[in-house]
Amino acid sequence: MTTRKVSNLIYTAANAARILGKRFSNLVIEIWANVVYLHGVKLSRFVSKAAFKQMFVDFRKAGAKSLTVTQNLFVPNAYKVRNETKGTAYDVVIINQNFTCACDDYIAQYTAMGKGVCKHGYAVLNHLGFTSLADYING
Repeated sequence: MTTRKVSNLIYTAANAARILGKRFSNLVIEIWANVVYLHGVKLSRFVSKAAFKQMFVDFRKAGAKSLTVTQNLFVPNAYKVRNETKGTAYDVVIINQNFTCACDDYIAQYTAMGKGVCKHGYAVLNHLGFTSLADYING
């Protein structure tokens, strides 16, 4: 069976370890057919691709809850999303039901998949009363 190491930034070993809530040394992520294999010191775990992707979505949604969203009154579908704890702010713009953001996570997703939603995008969705991007698009 052929394995392939994940090289795109949306599924980095550092992000996976943070999402799993633990510190793992030398964590490696490999994709096999429909399964993701996480392994390293003190860890050997198989997760379905769908469950692995959902872990990242849930992590981003959880991070969105503490962010403050302000709508730009002069630019339609534009929002300022602030992390008051870190003192950071990002502009999120919705264009044709797609979110754009200048944060590293969004850029990595867009580079790897041609689309994406970061925690800032999820904060805007929450602000608009939606729990998922699909709900927003289909709403």
